[in-house]
Amino acid sequence: MNKKFITSDWKFTGVVYDQKKAMHRCDLCKGKNLRYQYEIVSSLGEVKRVGSSCILKFQVKFSFPNSDFLITEQDKRKYLHRIAKRLTDRENFKLATQSLEKLIQADDKIEDDFPLKQYRKKQKLGPKFLNFLFWRFKANNIQIERNWFNLDLSTKKRKEEFYDLLDFQALGLAKCNGFQSSVMEEYIKHNKAKQENA
Repeated sequence: MNKKFITSDWKFTGVVYDQKKAMHRCDLCKGKNLRYQYEIVSSLGEVKRVGSSCILKFQVKFSFPNSDFLITEQDKRKYLHRIAKRLTDRENFKLATQSLEKLIQADDKIEDDFPLKQYRKKQKLGPKFLNFLFWRFKANNIQIERNWFNLDLSTKKRKEEFYDLLDFQALGLAKCNGFQSSVMEEYIKHNKAKQENA
């Protein structure tokens, strides 16, 4: 990266490209295997796409409506991470709903589009129901990634549902978004106590 570029007046446009696969390059350092590229523009109108490391290496002015200011390195990281997470969440939600649509069409054990309506409404499902759906995906040879789905462990009832699962079911749900490692620790304690009391 040359000095002239670093001191140039560049702004982050707010546009982040999610390339779906980590096989793209940074326009600055030529770093490989990028999934996310952040668009910057110079005062002369030149546009570049850079990776998350390069965007942090120099003073990038973040452009927001009605303001033009510099933010700290830590704020920059948080902001960029939030944008990338939002893109990933949006893509995962789309993939999850598409796979649910396929399952509803393929599986006679699912009578209507209830799973899809629930997921669209809440954007997450409880452990028991999500485990059932994963079983049905497998039975119908529908390829999915478990991290497309958001697991709801927000209430005591949902956590208790999780504690009642078999080990292999609990481990399968550990790959979902929203999974908390503390819940797995509680799961282990819960099952140990259950075995001791048996």
